[in-house]
Amino acid sequence: MAGQNISMGLATMVLAIVVGRHEIVPGDYPHLLTSVRISFVIFTVFCLVGIAASLVRPHKEPGGD
Repeated sequence: MAGQNISMGLATMVLAIVVGRHEIVPGDYPHLLTSVRISFVIFTVFCLVGIAASLVRPHKEPGGD
């Protein structure tokens, strides 16, 4: 749940910074798409960091406690 909350907060923050704090009208669509692209890049980087961390962690031996 914490990851979902952080993701929503980050996406909302990017949207507020790029589009601004007002109602989104058709003239804001290019800014809206820019904020979505920025969010996707940020979340892609987070996913890659998570994959890298998973690959370098020590692995348990099968059958060992």
